[in-house]
Parts: sequence; structure tokens; C-alpha cells
Amino acid sequence: MGTALIPFRPELPASMQTWLRRHHEAIQRPRGPEEAICLLRSALLRYAVEYSDRYEGCTLGHDRMLGHQGWLAMAKGYLALLNGECGRLDCGTLDGEIRRWAEQFGFSAEEVEAL
Repeated sequence: MGTALIPFRPELPASMQTWLRRHHEAIQRPRGPEEAICLLRSALLRYAVEYSDRYEGCTLGHDRMLGHQGWLAMAKGYLALLNGECGRLDCGTLDGEIRRWAEQFGFSAEEVEAL
């Protein structure tokens, strides 16, 4: 996996290009504390996608047990872990990502805000 997978954003200054490259390298090839964070990230996304595929027409955000007590609770724990050591990962980017996923999978704006 080379740098071709890393997005180039010409509107960003060089220092941010370096940050973006480091973050994407950590996502592609995690090491140390990055590994657990990346595994959790992947598991949260995979579960939500597979739920949507399996229960066509239903959203995870409307499932009180699997959605709220399961996925949303795990997402909240994941966000708490981003306050710790995360290596090269940019925690603000990951925080925004999980919140966008929560909205995408049917959680309300209030539930996303409460994360």
C-alpha cells in the first residue's frame, strides 16, 4: 500500500499534508496503540454495514437493543479511548468520522451530540 492511497489536498499547507499523510499511513499500517484503535474503528463500521445489509429497510439507530445499547455504547467507548495514546492517528478526524457514521446509520442529531 503506497502513498497513492493517501489523498492529496492542494488547498492545505505543507504541514497539514504531513499530518494527513501520517494519519492515513497509521490507518493503512497501524502499529502500537494505533492497532487497537483501528480494529475498533473497523469493527464499528463493519457491524453497522452488515446490520444494514441483513435487516434491509431497518436502521441501526432505530434498534433500541443492538443500536443503542450495543453500537452506540461502543462508539461512546471508542471516543473515550481517543483521549489516550493514539500514535500517528488524528483523533479529531476519527471523532468526526464516527459521528458521521452514527448519523448515516440512523441515530438522531441529539444522540450523536451526546456521544
